[in-house]
Amino acid sequence: MLCTLREDEMRTMLFRRILAAFLLVTVASASAQSATHAGWKTYRSADFGFQIDYPRTMSFYPGGPEAPPEHSMIPVCDQDAVACFEYNGHALDHTIIQGLGVSINVLREMNTKADCYAIDAETIKTAVVHGRIFHYVETSDAAAGSSEDVKDYRTFYRQVCFEVALHRAQSDVAPIQYAEYGIRPLNKRALRALESAMHRMLLSFVLVGPVKNGAGWSTFTECDCGETFEYPWNASVERVDTSSTHFFNAWGISCLERFMYGQSQYLVAAKEGLPDRDAVTAWLESTGFPPLNEMQWTAKDPSLMEYRGRDIVYFLHGSSFFVITETDGSAGPTLTGVDGVLDHLASSFRVQ
Repeated sequence: MLCTLREDEMRTMLFRRILAAFLLVTVASASAQSATHAGWKTYRSADFGFQIDYPRTMSFYPGGPEAPPEHSMIPVCDQDAVACFEYNGHALDHTIIQGLGVSINVLREMNTKADCYAIDAETIKTAVVHGRIFHYVETSDAAAGSSEDVKDYRTFYRQVCFEVALHRAQSDVAPIQYAEYGIRPLNKRALRALESAMHRMLLSFVLVGPVKNGAGWSTFTECDCGETFEYPWNASVERVDTSSTHFFNAWGISCLERFMYGQSQYLVAAKEGLPDRDAVTAWLESTGFPPLNEMQWTAKDPSLMEYRGRDIVYFLHGSSFFVITETDGSAGPTLTGVDGVLDHLASSFRVQ
């Protein structure tokens, strides 16, 4: 009986010690977490299922096909960004530092874990963030008297390759030339504090939900007509010579891109020189496309108007008018209804 009581007492004491230690660690961690992120905001992406904290000294940009403002010679927001945070403070004004940023990228063409982790670098390291393994490298790039240092972290989640890239863009000016270029010496302590905050942003990054349309999409940009859109990664977008196609030549189409996917052909056509709604209406009547008053109108952004119908999508940007549709591959448009590909293409459409 005495042995039993002693064993019970020992187990009770051990349990209390473990519980006390656990509570102490929990309180300490919570205090450190709240101190680290005091005044920070949290961004959560409903489309890509991630969450990240950021300080008020970082401006948020949504990324996607529409690029954020560029404040440095080498942009700190990547082309594949689905969210980007750029330093907006003044601690580094008039120094060689042009910009700091954290870019969250979705690398849609990397559809396997092997592709995602095949980073072109001599040394690839690993880190664990919220229990998830990241492969990362430190790289540098240079262009036009400027350079960039990047810490690039990748992880593969739900068949999607995520990348968290910490950017520092700077001018390549020697200290002896500072006076000539109006550059003041760099406050290295301020720089270290800002880069530490960027690292804490990385440590706050967590994948928390499903990914919508994350895998299987590539980005296409047509510089002449200025549009950008996403298409299935295993399709191939080609520019069409409109003079060789009777319908589109007669309609005065200035740019035409197409790709095949499944049994369908997808078209992105641009018509220039339509200065107002009346001109658009007249042109639509001449082509046989549905009129604007039969479409559902939304403002995608202040300069881009979107008109959606049951089986066709229009965009109006200034005097440029875009038609996005699906055909059965014949010479003229034979509309077969909006599907997942057409809907995603239209949702990703932007004008540069």
